[in-house]
Amino acid sequence: MDDVSWKTAVESRLDFLQRENLDLKAALKNILRENENIRSEFEAMKNILRKHVQDTDEKCNRNMKKSANKEIHTSVEDEFGIDPERDGQRVARIVPPSTSTISSIAFYSYLSKNSGPITAHHTLVYDVSHINRGNGYNKNDGIFIAPVSGVYVFHFSVCIGGSAYASFEILVNGEVIGAVNEESHTGMGYREGSNLVVTFANSGDHVFIRTQRSTIGYVFSNDMCKTSFSGWFLTN
Repeated sequence: MDDVSWKTAVESRLDFLQRENLDLKAALKNILRENENIRSEFEAMKNILRKHVQDTDEKCNRNMKKSANKEIHTSVEDEFGIDPERDGQRVARIVPPSTSTISSIAFYSYLSKNSGPITAHHTLVYDVSHINRGNGYNKNDGIFIAPVSGVYVFHFSVCIGGSAYASFEILVNGEVIGAVNEESHTGMGYREGSNLVVTFANSGDHVFIRTQRSTIGYVFSNDMCKTSFSGWFLTN
């Protein structure tokens, strides 16, 4: 190869290398630009993720606080029947506080025969139990024992005839809460008196009927009239 040809070949090679170098620089520049874009996108994604995590934490905290407040609210309302968000006003309950069938407590009993005279402070034993839902009444001793705490209604009656007098009283654990008396004279036929009381009784309280004083004549309980004792659960 002569000098001219060699020089031409070298210049051509150098020119090729220069162009390739320029292309590599351009490619490197593009790579650096893309790397910067990726870095920017990564930072943006990181910020978005950080914001999402913060929002999620705040939402969880709000929900936990709301749930805790709701539990406190429910506990207060269940315990006292009061909605704390309504200025302490009493509100109706949608769900009863107990699932037990306390509303089925009821009894009705009466004397199976005429009796008398009866001494003072004698507990009446109504030996015929017509109904005794909840098994609170005992026909063997005449005492009703409250199965659950709550408000109860009690009714008791006395039937006499001829020349007679009788006075009965109802007691809760020995405390008199009501009374009835009736008087009749010869030729008046049957005379019947009764009383109804509403009272609160705790679970296990004893409720019974007794004479206030000695009766005069007979206390009747037959097909014509019944000397009876009854009661039922009203509300808690």
